[in-house]
Amino acid sequence: MQNNPFATMLGFGFGMALVALVVTVLISALILMWAFKLVEKSNAGYAKALITTLAGFGALFITNMLLMLMLGWLGILGRALIWVADFFVFAWMVQLLLKHRDSLSYGRACLVTLVDWAINFGIGLVFFILLMAVGVAFMPAIV
Repeated sequence: MQNNPFATMLGFGFGMALVALVVTVLISALILMWAFKLVEKSNAGYAKALITTLAGFGALFITNMLLMLMLGWLGILGRALIWVADFFVFAWMVQLLLKHRDSLSYGRACLVTLVDWAINFGIGLVFFILLMAVGVAFMPAIV
């Protein structure tokens, strides 16, 4: 029996996407735990942060699908509104699942989410700059 090279590459691509998704969830839970520690001055625990991250990603997926169906025709304005809704939905998930002692107010959960998103944005910006620098460095070899 002969292997199809296209099927092999497709399987490898799906495997790499799955590995990237798992690594993203694990690192996002660490960042959420760190953001909670910065705002609340107490540890949330990695298991709670991981469960909150998974539940938050699931809620954001559903929110994105529903709101994209309703607001997709607005273009960039629709995406901005969906991004704002994502922020509030993720803050709600943080409030529900990432309590420390008794409760976490919604305002504090919004602050935790804001710090979390700012850290993620900063890390993404650093990786973008590094990848652009690598791309510019290899540009003479490509052209």
